[in-house]
Amino acid sequence: SFSSFSNRNYAVAIPSQLYYPFSETVCLQLSREQAVPIHVSVTLQSRAGNETLITQSISQFPFFHCTSFQVPPPIGNPDEVAFVVITVMEANSEFQKKQKVLIKHADKKTFIQTDKPVYTPGQIVKLRIVTLDQNFIASSETDPKGNRIAQWLDVTPVGGIVDLSFPLAAEAPVGEYTIKVPDLTRTFRVEEYVLPKFSVSIQMPQVVTILEENFPLRICGMYTYGKAVQGSVKAVVCRKHVRYNRKSSKTNEDGCFSTEVNTKIFHRKHGDNYDFNLEAEAFLKESGTGRKN
Repeated sequence: SFSSFSNRNYAVAIPSQLYYPFSETVCLQLSREQAVPIHVSVTLQSRAGNETLITQSISQFPFFHCTSFQVPPPIGNPDEVAFVVITVMEANSEFQKKQKVLIKHADKKTFIQTDKPVYTPGQIVKLRIVTLDQNFIASSETDPKGNRIAQWLDVTPVGGIVDLSFPLAAEAPVGEYTIKVPDLTRTFRVEEYVLPKFSVSIQMPQVVTILEENFPLRICGMYTYGKAVQGSVKAVVCRKHVRYNRKSSKTNEDGCFSTEVNTKIFHRKHGDNYDFNLEAEAFLKESGTGRKN
């Protein structure tokens, strides 16, 4: 909400609550019947000191001006009541008026995400930092010995999201690394390790009747540390050794491929001596490496 105070000659508009450490905007509008030159100032009075937000000598009317300013930290527990003061000075007179505003610490929430929890020396670390506020403060990273290895200042988010990356040195020490932003940290590990293994699971009904036109088939790939595998799937559903229903596609974001299998081709016919159990076999090829499982 906005706090405004005015008379028939002037109006000042400023948010009624100011959030530290962000910027806010104040606007001044003047409209006079007689164009007498005046000097106008708008000041924020807080325990941190007096800050002049607008100071202007004006001879042409009407007048309208907005400016942004840095909100000072509140000195209090936890908020501070401050004053916005407008002073209008003419040749032989001076007019002044105050309006209360509340200075508060911003209640922001920040989240840090890396593209994976474990890296090897020489790999690129990709990280995403999301904050619910439109402004952002510096972030930095330190290695296991506490040495700062990367730093970003004056980071500007796009849609509230910051995407960053940096390469680990080929001789980067193994251990736990820390990503720091104000009031929040997240860690990842650097280890000498082989490419992570993944498993493939197949989900299908235990019983399929001839009355069902289709039955669901779901193939999922999962790394040993719990992350979904992105890759291509090939699946075969058959009655040994003759009737096959082949499926192929890509896994979705949760590492799975789901489809419906038509049961018609599996219906038993006269003289059919093939096994009446249905078997499903699936292969998953990991994107990027081409490894199969």
